[in-house]
Amino acid sequence: MEILFGFLGVVSLAAAILFGMFAVNGLQRAGRLGRPMAKVGKLKTGVRKVRGQIAPVGETLMSPLSNQPCVYYRLLLEEERKKYRDNEGFQPRLGGMLAMWLGGFVGWYLYWMSRTPALGSRAGAVTWKWHTVLERAKSAPMVIKDDSGSVLLDLNEADVLVKDRATTMSDYSTPFPTKFQELLRKRYKIDTVDDDGRVRVLRATEETLKEGAKVTVIGQVDVGDNDELCFFGNDKDGRLLISDRDVTKDSRSARMMGTAFAAAAGTVGIMAVIFFITAIVMFASSD
Repeated sequence: MEILFGFLGVVSLAAAILFGMFAVNGLQRAGRLGRPMAKVGKLKTGVRKVRGQIAPVGETLMSPLSNQPCVYYRLLLEEERKKYRDNEGFQPRLGGMLAMWLGGFVGWYLYWMSRTPALGSRAGAVTWKWHTVLERAKSAPMVIKDDSGSVLLDLNEADVLVKDRATTMSDYSTPFPTKFQELLRKRYKIDTVDDDGRVRVLRATEETLKEGAKVTVIGQVDVGDNDELCFFGNDKDGRLLISDRDVTKDSRSARMMGTAFAAAAGTVGIMAVIFFITAIVMFASSD
């Protein structure tokens, strides 16, 4: 029995460490998003947060799917493909151990059923998965400005979180717009029909930032090549972030999640200590 309690202690400790990592990540993100706002015209070097409107420096871009002018777009193209699971029997994994710890025999059995193909199936279970075929992002040279001034943005290494997202499906009955199909063929060498003449089931998702969009930018401010201040890519706290969403709400959500994971880590950590002490006491008494 002491072996079982020792095993449960190890599993609980691993879960506590995992929850702790999630907690640290969530609280760090909340602190980054919740830092005080600065005026663009009064920026100094260092990690800063500003809010203002974005404007291109030169010509705007044309988004590939909606064909609308923008200063940034991200295109994600996915294909629905079959995935076969070989009937090689059940192999225990960490998920199964956690299931057993949380639900006993019932949890272990449910996990076994979810991982094992149907009885009598030689080929194994068949599932449909979305497979990434293409992912491209492009931004025009731009600035962010408020009533105090403007500063350059470099989005080469940035996390861009946008509200404006469009998704379009393509199959034998509803193909992509003709202009988008031509763009896929000419620019990316991707056809909507496979080598056997079958129509591919594709999903295209496009995210854009329009000229004049009001955004929040958080990241490292440094002096660029032309002796002007510029928001660059990475800093010690993370990647440059630009978003037209409500980052205050995102900060609250991240803090709540971080706090919840911290509480879970503490609870499971206490359970791990109890399991280890019980195992040690039982082992000592058995001698």
